[in-house]
Amino acid sequence: EGQYELAGTLGLAQEGWQIEVPRCPNGNRLVFVDTAYTDGVLTIKTSVPVFENGLWVAGAPIDVPEGRWIDVRLHEVPIEPEEVPEHIAEEENNDPVD
Repeated sequence: EGQYELAGTLGLAQEGWQIEVPRCPNGNRLVFVDTAYTDGVLTIKTSVPVFENGLWVAGAPIDVPEGRWIDVRLHEVPIEPEEVPEHIAEEENNDPVD
């Protein structure tokens, strides 16, 4: 309960947003989320959000509420663009100017 694993990943994105948590209509988080990454497995733990001493902390484990989800943005290895064959590059450079 409250634990999800994504295997074969490179972990959360290293730039930009990483995770979006479901919220109620007032914008409050419906679950507290904790993540860990080890040996290609991203573990996401969800629990009841508890307000304690001025901070939101993890309470008891809980599944993501029915009809809701967690958006996760994973890290990707950049793919180098393929080299343009020389004869095509020359044709592009010799296009007539309008």
